[in-house]
Amino acid sequence: MQTRDGVVAYPSHSGLALQAHTQAAAHTVVAGDPLWQATPATSEISDASLPAALACARGQFCLAHIDDAQRALHLATDALAIRPLYYGQDHGVLYFATSLRALRALCPELGRVADLTGQIERVALGFTLGRRTPYAQIRVLAPGEHLRCAVVPTSPKGSIGTTGTTNPHIQTHALLDSATPLPAGAIDEATLDTLSEALHARFVEAVRLRAAGLLRVAYLSGGLDSRCVSAALVEPGFIVHTLNYAPAGSADQVLGAQAARALGTEHHEYPDGANSFWQRSVDAVTQWRAQHPALAHAPHVATGFGGECLLAPTNITATLLAQWRAQPHCASSDANSETDAAIDHYLTEFGHSFAPRALRGVFAPHCVEHGHHVLR
Repeated sequence: MQTRDGVVAYPSHSGLALQAHTQAAAHTVVAGDPLWQATPATSEISDASLPAALACARGQFCLAHIDDAQRALHLATDALAIRPLYYGQDHGVLYFATSLRALRALCPELGRVADLTGQIERVALGFTLGRRTPYAQIRVLAPGEHLRCAVVPTSPKGSIGTTGTTNPHIQTHALLDSATPLPAGAIDEATLDTLSEALHARFVEAVRLRAAGLLRVAYLSGGLDSRCVSAALVEPGFIVHTLNYAPAGSADQVLGAQAARALGTEHHEYPDGANSFWQRSVDAVTQWRAQHPALAHAPHVATGFGGECLLAPTNITATLLAQWRAQPHCASSDANSETDAAIDHYLTEFGHSFAPRALRGVFAPHCVEHGHHVLR
């Protein structure tokens, strides 16, 4: 849909709006919000400036940028790949989409061949690792990756997606694991206090990044994650509403109310609703907006969901840690044995496993062993 101001809006597969900015010889489509820390803004992105722009992005997004002058296509996703971007090539044409279903609808040929490793990972873990997908010809951008695809024309009229061959090149614009760990004992108490204060300041800044206006809204279950997020939103001069959708009498409802009183937020409880966790969260916001039409303009509802997996080692149990620490510091059969024991414990503890009975014959043991291999 072309608007009078030159901005094009495309509906995405998930129903969320994609924003696109057009220039004389370039087009940029963004899903989500990059939250640029500095210029260039989305409308100023070019083939040359895109790497610098991506380095300034700290939101959840994926984008596609087409530069007709450079005959290049750029695809990028955020530092955690919260917004996935899938791509694949067929007969010299590069296809991309924000969902596997949409990509297969664009080009059914890309879904003809299965990736056995990807299939096993999806069944055993619930997701695939790295760039892999369940399909051999489809890949997904890993966290913080930027793909540039230039056209090598086979004729003077060659252009992206029509004539010529593509030459994808992937680079990383966000390296979350590039920090060098400090040796044991290198941090004294004073340094630890300084680092803790800096971490707290960055956390509060990140939480408030989307808090536009005087009104702030957050889910508050009473758990550590939601308490920290809600506390970060509280500051003089701002109004904070907190929402709780836990069942009546549950620990989450009681602790949420206690936290709200301690923080001084205007707390709202919605104990009745669907059995689905996700549906209850949506219904709580819907009811809150209906009850407060004058405040319904609040654009975002903050949540701490998933924080324990991202910022705390909740998947590392005492048994798992002991098995890892017991491994010899060399490549040996003993080390492999301890690794396999740790993998078995992880798969059992968190319900990730591949049932051999799902397949027949010698194929099933191979799949189970392969599941161990990709984790090892």
